Amino acid sequence: MCLGCNSSRGEVIFTGDRSVTRRVGEMTSSTNAPASAHSSEGHGRLIVKVYDEDAGGPPITIEAGPGEKVSKVIAEFYERIGATPKPGDRVLCMATGQPVNQDPNLHLKDLAAGPCSDLVFTYAKDTGGACA
Repeated sequence: MCLGCNSSRGEVIFTGDRSVTRRVGEMTSSTNAPASAHSSEGHGRLIVKVYDEDAGGPPITIEAGPGEKVSKVIAEFYERIGATPKPGDRVLCMATGQPVNQDPNLHLKDLAAGPCSDLVFTYAKDTGGACA
């Protein structure tokens, strides 16, 4: 079972007994129909990748619906790394460097349609100030 293997056409996600190949940020479908068949209806799943700059290594991959709030995806990321959000933590869109968690009510589909279309984030925890 593999999650997040790379292929020349995109990323391969194995879900149960079948795999789905798609680009990062592209909707996937729970049926055998192409993802585009469901996009206008708000169905399908989006894949978010979060690179933990402090830990290094491969990104954390989170799959969520297009109507899911960005704040919930970020909360799932924190849960997966076993951390508690701190005020100085930074979760940024890798492409633009802009914070992705400024609006707690923003939906993934809106983020993907505009400021962070590839849904690839970076995370760095608050390092605190200099020691006196």
